[in-house]
Amino acid sequence: MRYAGDEFVLLMPKMVKPDAKIFALEIQNSVRTSPLKYKEKRISMGCSIGISIFPEDGKSWKTLFEKADEALYVAKEMGKGEVVVTPDTGKLITPSKLNSILQAPYIVGRDDLIGFLEKHLSEEGDPKVFPVLLGDEGSGKTRLMRFADEIAQKKLTFTLYAKGYPFWQNEMYGAVFAALGNLFEQRPVISDQVFSKLKDDYKVILKPYLPHWFSKEVKTTKEGDSADNVALFEALTQAVFILREMGDGAVILDDIDQIDPPSLQFFDFQFSQEEGAGLHFVSSIFSPVLTTSEEKLLLLSESMPELSARGKVTKFPLDALRADHIQ
Repeated sequence: MRYAGDEFVLLMPKMVKPDAKIFALEIQNSVRTSPLKYKEKRISMGCSIGISIFPEDGKSWKTLFEKADEALYVAKEMGKGEVVVTPDTGKLITPSKLNSILQAPYIVGRDDLIGFLEKHLSEEGDPKVFPVLLGDEGSGKTRLMRFADEIAQKKLTFTLYAKGYPFWQNEMYGAVFAALGNLFEQRPVISDQVFSKLKDDYKVILKPYLPHWFSKEVKTTKEGDSADNVALFEALTQAVFILREMGDGAVILDDIDQIDPPSLQFFDFQFSQEEGAGLHFVSSIFSPVLTTSEEKLLLLSESMPELSARGKVTKFPLDALRADHIQ
């Protein structure tokens, strides 16, 4: 059913979430491989999909629609061309909604941290330092991560920004593709440079995962849809290597504890690489209490052994803002 100009609602009876996602991916593939013919042109298309399931996500059509719509907007803000399933626990909040809630003309009570980020996210910063912001709701953690993203975009050549979500745990390199997708959408010149320098075999592997590349042609007969973990890792490594040849960059990982393990392994490998320009990391962990922070940091060190061995993990606990923070 067509709901709006470019939005459709599909009702699928007797579906569970894993099957619904598989079906949604099949829809995406059909759209991607069926270009629109207009005169002598073939226009490539893509779509983002949000999914909710009755009765787990709601028992009324209104609640189900709202959940699916929220998942759809998260999919769009992850870089487009994504499928997002409403999580069984927790709540999805789109980055734009979160920004509107936390938006402020300046950040109060964090002068020392802001000063550190401004130096760290520049060519003067030490790439071996790995800052981790630890904060609960109301601490301004996500606002600070967005601020870090803004600094990096001004001072460095490129920025890979990804926010962790519960559903990342089932996505192979989901956070990496989301970060690259966001970068290529915001900086099409960089996207074109990476694509032009990448080997054709790697282009075929990555193209189905990066909406900005859907319409690009590749001179090869190989198919990329069945790429395994090793092939994806190699292709992503080459793409980021090309980025690092351009100059210093940043990796901003908000809620890193919710990012999929393959992406953490990939970023850990990038952290250990000394070839090319520097890569400056900033991460955050949602931690309502101190014990939770330490537990999540321990899990992070296990997921990123190179970071643990070579990096300087620097913790920044963020207490909730108080009235005396405002001068």
